[in-house]
Amino acid sequence: MIFETLSKTLKRVRLAAMPMLALSILLTASACEEDMPDIPGLPSSGTMTAKVDGADFDANVAVQASGDSGVLGIMGSNTVGKAINITLSSYSGPDTYTFGGLANTSSALWQETLTSEGGYSTFGGPAGIGEVVITSDDGETVEGTFFFTGRNSEGNTRSITEGSFSAPWN
Repeated sequence: MIFETLSKTLKRVRLAAMPMLALSILLTASACEEDMPDIPGLPSSGTMTAKVDGADFDANVAVQASGDSGVLGIMGSNTVGKAINITLSSYSGPDTYTFGGLANTSSALWQETLTSEGGYSTFGGPAGIGEVVITSDDGETVEGTFFFTGRNSEGNTRSITEGSFSAPWN
């Protein structure tokens, strides 16, 4: 029973994250080093900032939130292909959500490049390796703070601290 529930939750997480990942790849692949102009038809941009191993990260291309059936995805990317993706698998409104632990399907990802080798994820990591605090969700914009430690396939880590976002719902 628990494996069936976990399997269904993981499918919902993947479905919520895919549109944000596709938009992130589209925008970063066509971007240059300068700020991009507003593009008609794209969701309005919010804000997302954080420190990655002490260096500033500013999502200056796109920041958005999307979700369905209790899953919330928040994504922010910049013009050089770096991005933060947060997926909350049991979203129920403003609260504190943690990452890590074998039974926890919520996750965060720091993406350094457009390839999969550049990803540092909390998924499957030890309990307590990060959290998101959703401070506001008025149905139009989700706001909050976050921190996490992501690990790549080689076991290297990145520490993401002092994160904050204001993401319009897509």
